[in-house]
Amino acid sequence: MSTATPEPTVQGTRIGRALGQEVGSSSWSGGGSPAGPSGGPAGATTAGPPGGPAGATTAGPPGGPAAAELSTPRFGSAALRDSPNFDDEIDQALSGTGLSREEYDGLRLTPTHELTDDQLQQVAEVRNAIGIQDGQIVTKVVDREVAEGYLANDHELFGGNFDPTTFGNSIARGTDIADLATPAQLRDGLSLDDRGQGWTPVAEDAEEAYQLRFPAPKGLGDSAEPSYGAVGDAEADASLQDRADSVARIATGRRGARGSVMEDPFTGTGYTAAGVPEWLLPRGTPLPSRAEMWKMTRDGRETMVGYYNRGVWTRVDGVRADDAGSDGPSSGPSGGPDSSLDG
Repeated sequence: MSTATPEPTVQGTRIGRALGQEVGSSSWSGGGSPAGPSGGPAGATTAGPPGGPAGATTAGPPGGPAAAELSTPRFGSAALRDSPNFDDEIDQALSGTGLSREEYDGLRLTPTHELTDDQLQQVAEVRNAIGIQDGQIVTKVVDREVAEGYLANDHELFGGNFDPTTFGNSIARGTDIADLATPAQLRDGLSLDDRGQGWTPVAEDAEEAYQLRFPAPKGLGDSAEPSYGAVGDAEADASLQDRADSVARIATGRRGARGSVMEDPFTGTGYTAAGVPEWLLPRGTPLPSRAEMWKMTRDGRETMVGYYNRGVWTRVDGVRADDAGSDGPSSGPSGGPDSSLDG
């Protein structure tokens, strides 16, 4: 989604000044750790030159996981469906509110500047019942350049303003986007149409899209904030930050809550314009000990193109996991390995 200030971030999107003010610097100390002095801890597979294959596996502690085990996909499409999705949770949370599902959907998809304070409270009462649980699969769509930066362990990307051991900004739960199987579906469902501003990770008619997937570390749900705020350009209208903060205070009930100011298609209600719940996290939030990068194509197929293990990313030829959640690697769409990012 669009943001107020065109500032490059570690995720390759542009995040507004308001977002930085809202979430500030991360004090959360979740799982994962940056690479050690030699590029990673013992037992991890070190990366080769940017754009090239991963290097050799170094000797690790006795009993450490074998390379074949590490390269087996764990977060394919079946793994995303690990809990009830937002539709089920909204229906449950609406019980006793006096609102029908149709009425609630009309409110939650309306930009916050068109809602009254009472309507904001109605939206937030249900939205705040939707959370991220420890271990639940979390996802983030990134563009090709950022995906390559992760897989190459490239700390020099964006002039050194990139850390492949961290993530941040907007995220969604796997269970809520499990049915978004193509680049076009991701673009529409997560409202990634940037109206030509240049920040979208999934261009119109894209042949492929890349998605970071990992289990939520302990406490992530307490740090992640629903995307409450105001719609517009904070640089053009400074009063929008006051409006965003007011929305956040009403929605969370916290006196010091800070909201985000972002441009359309942002709604400020904690949902994308297509209705998927989204959360915001500080840039620099550490990845957990395991994460995977997935490539999704227009034919609805997906392949794992790399995995993160204790501080280091390792590139793999595209590995598929079937819809039943099979852990075994299989061939790419044409019977051979997927082309990964180099094809």
